[in-house]
Amino acid sequence: MSIGKISEFKVATDNWKLYVERLEQFFVVNKISSELHVPTLITVMGAESYELLVSLCTPEKPTSKTFLELTKILENYLQPKPSELAERFKFRQRKQRDGESISEYVTDLKKMSKTCEFGSWLQESLRDQFVCGISSETIRQRLFAESKLDFGKAYQLAVSMEAAEKDAASVDVHPKISGDSSASTNCYAMVSTRRTGRAIGCDGERRAGSKGEVRMRGRASRIAAATPTGPRVSTSVLDDRRRHQRECRACGNAHDVVTCKFARYVCRVCNKQGHLQRMCPYLAGQHSLNVVQSETDSLLNSEGSDEVMVCINQLSVSHYKPLFISLTVHGRDVQMECDTGSAVSCISYELYKQQFSNLKLNMCPLLLRYYTGEQVKPVGVIRPLVKYKDKEKHLDLYVIKNGKSILLGRQWLAELNIQLPPFGSLNCLSNDVFNLNDFSSRYCKVFADGLGRFTGPPVSIRVREGAQPVFMRARPLAYALRAPVERALEQLVADGILTPVDRSDWATPIVPVVKKDGNIRICADYKLTLNKVIEVDRYPLPRVEDLLVRLQGGQRFSKIDLSQAYAQFVLDESAKYTVINTHKGLFRYNRLVYGLSSSPGIFQKHLEQLFNLPYVGVFLDGIIITGRNTEEHISNLHKVFDRLQSYGLRVKKEKCVFFAESVNYLGYVISKDGIHTCPDKIKAIVDTPVPTNVSELRAYIGMIMYYAKFVKNISTILAPLYNLLRTGIKFDWCDDCQRAFKKVKELLSSSKILMHYSSDLPIVLTCDASSVGVGAVISHLTPEGERPVAYASRSLTAAERAYSQIDREALAIVFGVRKYHQYLYGRKFILRTDHKPLTHIFGKKTGIPVMAATRIQRWAVLLSGYDYNIEYVTSNKNCADGLSRLPISPNNKKTINREITYINFVENFLPVTNEDVTKATSKDIILSRIFAYIKSGWPTVCPGEEVKPYFVRRNELYLDNGSIMWGYRMVIPSYLRPIILKQLHSSHMGIVKTKGLARSYVWWPNIDADVEALCRSCETCASEADRARLLTPGPTCLPGLEFT
Repeated sequence: MSIGKISEFKVATDNWKLYVERLEQFFVVNKISSELHVPTLITVMGAESYELLVSLCTPEKPTSKTFLELTKILENYLQPKPSELAERFKFRQRKQRDGESISEYVTDLKKMSKTCEFGSWLQESLRDQFVCGISSETIRQRLFAESKLDFGKAYQLAVSMEAAEKDAASVDVHPKISGDSSASTNCYAMVSTRRTGRAIGCDGERRAGSKGEVRMRGRASRIAAATPTGPRVSTSVLDDRRRHQRECRACGNAHDVVTCKFARYVCRVCNKQGHLQRMCPYLAGQHSLNVVQSETDSLLNSEGSDEVMVCINQLSVSHYKPLFISLTVHGRDVQMECDTGSAVSCISYELYKQQFSNLKLNMCPLLLRYYTGEQVKPVGVIRPLVKYKDKEKHLDLYVIKNGKSILLGRQWLAELNIQLPPFGSLNCLSNDVFNLNDFSSRYCKVFADGLGRFTGPPVSIRVREGAQPVFMRARPLAYALRAPVERALEQLVADGILTPVDRSDWATPIVPVVKKDGNIRICADYKLTLNKVIEVDRYPLPRVEDLLVRLQGGQRFSKIDLSQAYAQFVLDESAKYTVINTHKGLFRYNRLVYGLSSSPGIFQKHLEQLFNLPYVGVFLDGIIITGRNTEEHISNLHKVFDRLQSYGLRVKKEKCVFFAESVNYLGYVISKDGIHTCPDKIKAIVDTPVPTNVSELRAYIGMIMYYAKFVKNISTILAPLYNLLRTGIKFDWCDDCQRAFKKVKELLSSSKILMHYSSDLPIVLTCDASSVGVGAVISHLTPEGERPVAYASRSLTAAERAYSQIDREALAIVFGVRKYHQYLYGRKFILRTDHKPLTHIFGKKTGIPVMAATRIQRWAVLLSGYDYNIEYVTSNKNCADGLSRLPISPNNKKTINREITYINFVENFLPVTNEDVTKATSKDIILSRIFAYIKSGWPTVCPGEEVKPYFVRRNELYLDNGSIMWGYRMVIPSYLRPIILKQLHSSHMGIVKTKGLARSYVWWPNIDADVEALCRSCETCASEADRARLLTPGPTCLPGLEFT
């Protein structure tokens, strides 16, 4: 009787190596002789695996081979040896996942290391990846502090710390606020600074306080559950709770900040000392802090109190769109951001000065506190008359020094009886009698997330007759980007946008662009292939006059935006032209693609045919709906949404606006009163600040002189300003200068120079940037000369001022294109810039730049959807130069937004951090010069041989978080190059593989030669290399001489 049992081998699921090991042990315990090994294998392996074995051995039979030969044949087929380089790349990318224990993480690392062929470097490689990939910053810092740390010691120490953290969490009565992105959490706190030593609690009863201050913190759920007549809580109990509940503002753990080892840590987001990156209050794009300071709902008056400090801080997730409500405040129509976490309504001091400065600012007894513990006192409080529907009341509006939008708190919501729709349904609530809840429920399919599918006939792309197919190879892709690109391709296939194909006559390369959130956008570079031979469907956009006729008589206006507009339209057999070439093979687009020159015309034509209804206008990806009264307006809305629903189209719910008083189109404002010029056209001129130096004044005079032919006696008007430009004259802005400056503003805004937009005239967009702002002018080419249609400018944010010169100039172009999207989209225009490298980067002959910065790539993708010719002009002929030097301030201040860029992918591989590279770059003699050139501009001629390798790449070098980048490769200073070379060769790969790895992450001049020298001088590689073969001995022919 045999010992044990060997089951059949399942080809699809079982591991062949493990099966053979079990079989060999079966032979041993049952004392099966070697002659019976093959018959036993064939007997137990099963029919399916035996059939496979027969096929692999054909034309011979399995019985003619030995047991070792058979197992090797199946092993080579079922488990072929993987690529050592690829397996090591996967190993280096392995990080500890959320919810994964350290033991599970180490087990998987060991499993992955089996195929990496680390040899004698196994333990060191396991230790390095374990420490670098661990998710706990606290444990990593502790491991860094250990000297002579091996893998075993690191594992034991990390497991012990993990267990301690779990034990501490299990006894923590008040856990920290989780980072759940699906909810918003309110943190309440109320403090009385009364000198008599008493405080007012949240339940309205007086509490005894030891030193005049008692703080009560807790989750919104606990406070909401507390009743107004709750039990008294003693000071000792509150102190005990505070000890358990205190959250360190440096690291977020439950201990005092005084004892925290991260108290002197410098944040990588705001560069301030005192907290980790995850605790930074300025971190945007992930979890942002919108601080709303207010009274509590049950605020009571306190006898003898000097002032009361109260706050309600709402921790919100930034990707949930805010809800705006339209109110009339002191005679002005105002859009207020609804915040149910705030008891009072707030306005910034800047907005107060702009809109309500005529209202008296009264003293305010409140102190406000931010989530971080900082205290701020309101500037004051105003009491405007507020109207909403049939309600009209005088209500308090608190003025704070720093703020963003006007916040609508619970007090106003209750006083005015405002009923809110579900958050996320629609972003605008109007005073009209229109039930948005019922409407959005009725058309839930139209408002649903995801991609719609047009159920009408598919659209077609027409290519010129006789056009030769263009097949371009896939571009090389960095190892660090392969995994995210593959995930993006898989998602597009799952969404039905892409389909894999085996062959194609057409193929367009892709450029993977890193989005701000770190994900990858797949962009096809059709400028090099399809756009050259495509027949553009130039379907005309509606003229202002035609749109006005359709909307004439409308009282209110609704605007509907389609979600992923082009991708909702299915392509017919012409989809074969849209094939893209990737490192994973060929893929065909099934939907209309952004970036094809014919897409705007195709889209506009189909929408106009679909929504050819009275009081409905279509332009670009928007639909305007109106009516002579509310009933007709609602009826027209239902007609449009019925068609959207029946044709399978979906809209972008956060951008839908209902019952607005007016809409903007091509520089005009369309309202119930008719059509009039939009004031934004000349805002950049009217609000231009006074020049403060000669260079600003010279640029401003240059702008008016650009249009001098349209103005008589321009030299006489500018005489006081010209006088300030004279050598030796002090720059003193007098009354005559101010009058001349004002006169120039009036001329630039008058009909003598400014003209209305016309679809029949050629259009020009001129853009420029300075160190303080960006400017753009859109103009028409007329027989009399170039005349402006509109002006625009804005100041740069603090982050944008740190951009390099090429980035600022590119930003100016994107600013102008986005500002005048309605004018430019769907028609050909001329784009002018005074930065010559951009004519190459954004030109049609070069395609989307592969080696440019991530933001430049994103902007290039944006511009690929427009039809333009880019031209270079000198600075003295750039009419936007004055606007960029004297920009107007933007209405909203941008917060710090840390983008995910290529540097994040590179940093994960390198043994040094971005901060190390930044510091070394500033000390490197050559790279510090290159840094200055990138920042301020390159010389026209190469300044020296040592700079030449960088000079030839000057249009592709850029700055990212203080480091110099060339495409997706970090430029390494000379001091750090030996460390990087050691990391590159840590696995002792050959010269070719080491070079390939280097080209995915780093660059410096002569890097290939340095890699070759390192590999040849490596003693380990030399000892492991195959020895030179000795000559095979053979017979020796003796000379045919006779010896005597």
